[in-house]
Amino acid sequence: MGLTENLKNENADLWNKILNHKFILEMGEATLPLEKFAYYLSQDSYYLDGLLKTFAYASAKAPTRDLTKFFAELIVETVKGEIAMQDKIRSIVEVKPKPVNNVCKDYVEYLLKVGVEDGFYEIVSSTLPCMWTYQLIGEKLKKSKGVKHKVYGIWIKEYSSKGYRKLVDEMRRIVDEAEEKLSQETLNIIRKHFKVCSEYELKFWDMAYN
Repeated sequence: MGLTENLKNENADLWNKILNHKFILEMGEATLPLEKFAYYLSQDSYYLDGLLKTFAYASAKAPTRDLTKFFAELIVETVKGEIAMQDKIRSIVEVKPKPVNNVCKDYVEYLLKVGVEDGFYEIVSSTLPCMWTYQLIGEKLKKSKGVKHKVYGIWIKEYSSKGYRKLVDEMRRIVDEAEEKLSQETLNIIRKHFKVCSEYELKFWDMAYN
């Protein structure tokens, strides 16, 4: 079992709460009020801007040219994929600008602090809870009623796509293959960031729903 699978298992309770959150389940049933989704989108837009910057730190600190290239391309893929998807949804549903919620602000500040202060593998591990849980949510909902919803279907198809799965698999591979050469101190930091960011993911869904 690789490092990333171990990290996921160590946070199984958090991840189960994320994957079975009311927000997710109601999206799958196509019963989630659109105003809740619009609020979520207003916050996620801010988060994605922070995520792009975090990927930029990963690209700058990558130990090889291939890894620098991967994270530079990941920035482009995020703009072409997730951000373009949000723009498409905005053409259907009005998403009014909202003040940035403290949960969202704190999450982004945490990621950027990791980007500035920590090493490459710590940065990658801090972004994995978001990327990976979204991919699992997409998989969970891809055969749900929500796929046929005019808005939720767009969102579900993005995160259940083969292209998105490929990006997540590559990020996991990068961390898994590095495990043996990382110090115990670095592994402990990775575990901390993975847990904290998993906690932020759950808080984010709570914030969006409530």
